[in-house]
Amino acid sequence: MDVSVKSKHGLGCFFSKKVLLFVSLLFMVVLVFSPFISVVNGWEVVDVYVYSEDGLRDAISAAPDNTYYRIFIGKELVIEKPLEIPEGKLIYLGSIGRLVGANGADTIIVKSGGMLSLWDGIVVTHADGDSGRGVYVEHGGTLELFGGGEISGNTINGRGGGVYNEGTFDMYWEINARDGKIYGNTATEGGGVYNVGTFTMYGGVISENICVDTETSIGVGGGVYNAGTFSVSDGYISSNMATRGGGVYNAGSFVVTEGYIVRGNTAISGEGDDVFVDDSSVRAFYLLAIVITVVIVGVVAGLFFWCSKKQKHLVTKSS
Repeated sequence: MDVSVKSKHGLGCFFSKKVLLFVSLLFMVVLVFSPFISVVNGWEVVDVYVYSEDGLRDAISAAPDNTYYRIFIGKELVIEKPLEIPEGKLIYLGSIGRLVGANGADTIIVKSGGMLSLWDGIVVTHADGDSGRGVYVEHGGTLELFGGGEISGNTINGRGGGVYNEGTFDMYWEINARDGKIYGNTATEGGGVYNVGTFTMYGGVISENICVDTETSIGVGGGVYNAGTFSVSDGYISSNMATRGGGVYNAGSFVVTEGYIVRGNTAISGEGDDVFVDDSSVRAFYLLAIVITVVIVGVVAGLFFWCSKKQKHLVTKSS
């Protein structure tokens, strides 16, 4: 008696082998072409590790233009002059320690057309008693501050202790609950951030920054001084201090959506513990509009008067 035994899993095994073969081939294709894929997406897949100021500057100089390039600082670095991010360079900068700026100079300058992303443990700062901003972003430059990145301990007798932004500045938090931080900076205007460009806060913390001029007592904007465009969708601005506008001093466009929290800030004058709105520019605009309107009405009235006199003169002459 012939007995034939058919496995009820035969068809499934057949398709399983097909799927396994397909997955294997797909893996090989991705492995072979992944360098090209990373180039298309603008990513460098290998981190560059540096351990000296010269090594850091050389790595930035060697970075391909218009391609994201990740540089990791392997130890704390004290630099002798500002670190510049030139036009065309898109630098992701991380560290296990601090990047300490020279006394009297900005620690980092992002040039027009350059982009800098701070992430993964880096702290941009100055030594105790030294002066200088953390980051200066020129018009046309871009700064991103991600979770794990921090700008703290910077002091300047002027504008923007942590960040002076003329370009684009975006601030984030990460899914693992780490925040980008602007912390413990000091200035006379904008202790944490002085913004005359575009500043968007998607998350992060701006905290314990101070903005008080001991000579004139006019320090404004402990957390943020905004004279540009400032948009907030999430994050915290807390425990900052200034004469006016402990949290935010706004003299520009300030747009707020859900998730934003500003609390526990202090204005020494009592004017705007959390937010102070400077509407002097609005008043100036309306005054200018009134002046222009009066001038236009006066000119038009003068023209009508002149035309009416001319018409009357012609009528009299013809008579």
